[in-house]
Amino acid sequence: MPKPKPQPKDTKSRTTTTTTNPKSSNKGLTIIDTLDAKYAKAPKLWHDEYPEISALKGVQSAKCSGIFTSKEGPMRSALEELRAGTDWAAVVEKYSEEKKKNGGALGVISKVGNMAEFTDVALWLPVSQGGNMWIGTAKSKEGYHIIKVDAR
Repeated sequence: MPKPKPQPKDTKSRTTTTTTNPKSSNKGLTIIDTLDAKYAKAPKLWHDEYPEISALKGVQSAKCSGIFTSKEGPMRSALEELRAGTDWAAVVEKYSEEKKKNGGALGVISKVGNMAEFTDVALWLPVSQGGNMWIGTAKSKEGYHIIKVDAR
């Protein structure tokens, strides 16, 4: 009999998550954790599971906010707080090592001149609006990123 494949130690924080928290100002929260092996090996799954992402094919820029940490642990803690309904700006203030002012506003991100790991996520995330927040994760040589698109 074949051995079962090993599962990640913390499956709760390593999966795509959609939550609705009535206490939160975010009526719906969708986290697409690109560090999850399932998505890292087959990014097409993002498009298959979320039609909102497929509709963004060809987008060239996005106005983004972000949380940056040099280590994975604080990034995971920030994701847990977001899942629990903590306000985005409060999580940015507590965890981000950069851009704490203005809710982690990063400005406009485009394919030209930015790190690919970050822009690959930022350009396919739907805009967070109307109480629905979409966030994605990315790992770069600098560290770990939680990304939210504010506008196109």
